[in-house]
Amino acid sequence: MKKMLYIFLISIIFISCSKKENEPEDFLKVNELMEKAEQINEDFKSAEDKFEARKAAGDTLAIEWMKLYELIPDVDGFTRSEPKGMMFSMENLAYSNATATFQKDNLEIEVSLYDYNQVVSLFAAATAWKNVGFNVEDENGYQKVSQLKEITDSWIFEEWRKNNKRATVTISLNDRFFLQVSANDQPGTEFVKSIAMKVINKGKSIFNK
Repeated sequence: MKKMLYIFLISIIFISCSKKENEPEDFLKVNELMEKAEQINEDFKSAEDKFEARKAAGDTLAIEWMKLYELIPDVDGFTRSEPKGMMFSMENLAYSNATATFQKDNLEIEVSLYDYNQVVSLFAAATAWKNVGFNVEDENGYQKVSQLKEITDSWIFEEWRKNNKRATVTISLNDRFFLQVSANDQPGTEFVKSIAMKVINKGKSIFNK
């Protein structure tokens, strides 16, 4: 119950921070918040069920970070940095992540991929935004959440800020993997989304398990 309350509070904070300045404070009614909480509970239960199924099949560990790193392809015209990553484990908890950065002149791209196989609650907290389901566009840029059809049970959050032209896509993959791609000096999210899709296509057989 504490896990669900924590995740729900994160969702409310995320929704509040995404609200336009001229929107009324009661833009989300109590019944809407309750519906969101119920959806978060359902998603958490689904993620737990998937982990139990993987556990029963002997899949209990997060993928080694170098194997995650290998799923991140090169970006044409950019220089790739040295591999970065880690594998964290403590008792029955474990996750891994890998990060690649790419540079060309003043342009920089960062791609991070996480495997949250044994930490369902942490994954649910990191991807609580997928339950919000909103689309905001104004003079400051845009934010939008939509379903990603290429991988089962997957969602994508796109954000572009006009002031610094920072583009970021964050993707929840099959209640287990978490992918984020960001870049500076972008006119929108299309470029970072194309890089994310290359990662997804390369690891599709893994992400769809």
